[in-house]
Amino acid sequence: MSEASQAVVGEPLVVSSNGTGLDEFTDDRDYVILDFVRWQQSPRSEGYLQRLGNHEEQFGAVT
Repeated sequence: MSEASQAVVGEPLVVSSNGTGLDEFTDDRDYVILDFVRWQQSPRSEGYLQRLGNHEEQFGAVT
């Protein structure tokens, strides 16, 4: 991300990935669980699948 922001805006931007992931929610309300299930089942775009394939070629399969 640092390299990408350097290329686009001319300097690296500070980013954080410390947020809670969808699979880390402790909320057991039905709509929260259903939202996560729907997200997991949603179709992936061609661009996403291509980026995933590139990533897996470089780093191995995502589990």
